[in-house]
Amino acid sequence: MSVAPATMSTANAPYTTSDGTQLDLGASIEVGIDDNGVYEPGTATITITNHNGDVVATKGAGDIYRFTSAAGHNLKVTLLNRNSMMSINLRNHIVQRMSERNGGAGSPNFVFGANNSATATAALGGTPIATPTQVAGATPQTAPTISGDGPPVNISIPGADRIRKVYPTLVYPMDLSKQDTIKFSMKSNEGSTITAGIGIENIVRRTGTPIQGSVTLPIPGGIQDSNSVNFNEGTLNPMEAYLVKASMNLMESGKDLAANIGKVFSEAAKEFKSNTNYGGALKLYLAQEATSTQGLLSRATGAILNPNLELLFNKPTLRDFSFVFRMSPRHEDEADEVKQIIRFFKQGMSVKPTADGTFLKSPHVFDIKYQAYTNEEGPQHKSIGQIKTCALMNCTTNYTPDGSYMTFVDNKRTMTSYELTLQFKELTPINEEDYLNDADLTEIGF
Repeated sequence: MSVAPATMSTANAPYTTSDGTQLDLGASIEVGIDDNGVYEPGTATITITNHNGDVVATKGAGDIYRFTSAAGHNLKVTLLNRNSMMSINLRNHIVQRMSERNGGAGSPNFVFGANNSATATAALGGTPIATPTQVAGATPQTAPTISGDGPPVNISIPGADRIRKVYPTLVYPMDLSKQDTIKFSMKSNEGSTITAGIGIENIVRRTGTPIQGSVTLPIPGGIQDSNSVNFNEGTLNPMEAYLVKASMNLMESGKDLAANIGKVFSEAAKEFKSNTNYGGALKLYLAQEATSTQGLLSRATGAILNPNLELLFNKPTLRDFSFVFRMSPRHEDEADEVKQIIRFFKQGMSVKPTADGTFLKSPHVFDIKYQAYTNEEGPQHKSIGQIKTCALMNCTTNYTPDGSYMTFVDNKRTMTSYELTLQFKELTPINEEDYLNDADLTEIGF
């Protein structure tokens, strides 16, 4: 039958950590005692304090030290090393104090003479060896804090004041009317806002500033779109499957995968070598992997591990669009219109320097809209696929599309015809959400 715990303490004494720092530490010990006044095995609880009286560590019998915020990095590492001089001396002082006749126990049944180093050591429960993982885990304050909390990344770089923000509203031919058209408009490309998190929209493109002006042209022939996604062949042989499952089990148990990855491979190798049906072939496969010998298993046995070949989704793709416009001005005003249309695309796709030239900002991006004819601004054409915001990747101007050099006799020597080839690529891939925004399910959408 146990009585009230006995409590005693050691005086503060100088100890030196692994980096040479000297600390004054003292220990308070509380133990259970039996009816004969002898320490009960494995009942000691130790509290270590510094010269300020701050608790720096606590320890149960047979356990490793648990540290408070008052403990420094080197104190933790030194105390967790059972063979360090600090640990040895501190343990000896505690055992010596617990073995003294005037131990200061608070129980009336405490028999001073029964206390000795053997019973004191039994009460301490031994001193366990801290694992490397426990040593690493004892020093979290030395590692940088990695967290996705805090404000999102939302950084804008202003462009130079001389970046053109106003273009005319351009149409070719100038008497274009009563037909379906394609309209191009521009806006600045401001990048994205980045936030952290799982299961949320953590990368959101910022809305660019619209650039005044547009180009409207007849819908050319040969318009098309091509939706595609990227799939690659993937394999998962039995050895790889075993390693995946073992790694998942390890992480679900709360253990550190990086610290135990060697054990995962070791257990997988044991499992393969002990297989009674295919033991020899599996050992040969392990030898093949260990020596990086290509085709050893197939050469020796005429077989391979089942790769479980499967076509696996890899990533979405970005769509390309190409347009060719032939423009032959019929008078001077229309000639100026054609030249401004070409300039609209060329200047819009040019890079935009900052005022001091430190950065180069993105070229403007383009919104492209197929318009059905109405008396006013044409609505989105419902029978042609829509196009998301695009970057203009290439703008090619052919000044002699008829195969020979010919100009008008005006003051600007206007070419008799121009051929403009525009190659666009969407900024973001198509996904299901883009289709869900359509109220009319009879439209093509994207």
